[in-house]
Amino acid sequence: MVSFLINVDLYTTHLINNFLPHNNIMDIFNSFFSQRGLSLGVWFLVAIPFILFEERNHKRLLLYLLVSLFLSLGVVFVVKKAINRPRPKITMHKIAISNPIMKSSCPTSGSFPSGHTTIAFTVALVLSFCDKKRRWLYYTTAFLIGLSRIYLQCHFFLDVLSGAVLGLIIGGLSIALTDSIISRVDKRF
Repeated sequence: MVSFLINVDLYTTHLINNFLPHNNIMDIFNSFFSQRGLSLGVWFLVAIPFILFEERNHKRLLLYLLVSLFLSLGVVFVVKKAINRPRPKITMHKIAISNPIMKSSCPTSGSFPSGHTTIAFTVALVLSFCDKKRRWLYYTTAFLIGLSRIYLQCHFFLDVLSGAVLGLIIGGLSIALTDSIISRVDKRF
C-alpha cells in the first residue's frame, strides 16, 4: 500500500511539473507565492479588502491568526522531524528552472508535510471564516502557494495535499479553541 501511494505521488508530481510551463515568467510567479507564502506580505495584500471595507472585530481575527499560526508551525515542525522525507530536488530528475535565483529556494529540512501549504490553508480558512464574501480569493491564494511548492520542486504532490488537509484541520481547531478561550475569559469578567 505504501509503495502504491509513493508511486502515485511520484507520478502526480511529475504530471504537474510536466504540465506547467517552466520559464522565467513562471519561475518568478511561483517564487512570489512560494518564497513569500509564509510571510504576512502576501496575505496582507490578499486581506486588504477585508481590513479596509469590513466593520468586523479585527481583534478576534488577529487572535484566530495568532493561535492558528502557532499551532501550524508546531505541528509541521513535529511531523517534519518525525517523517523526515527527502525533497524532490534530492530524489527526482530535476526539471530545469530558468531563473538562477529560484534554483536554491527550497529548504533542506524534511519535505512532508508542506509547511507553506499548511500555513496557507490555515490562514485561508481563518480569513474565510471571518470574511465569507472573499473566501474564493483566500483559497485561490492558498492553492497557488501549494502549487508553487510543487513547481519549484520543493515538495511532492502528497506533501502539498497533506499540508492543505492539515491546514484546514488546524484552522478549524484554532477557531474553536480561540472561541472557547474567549468565552471562558468573558464569563470570568
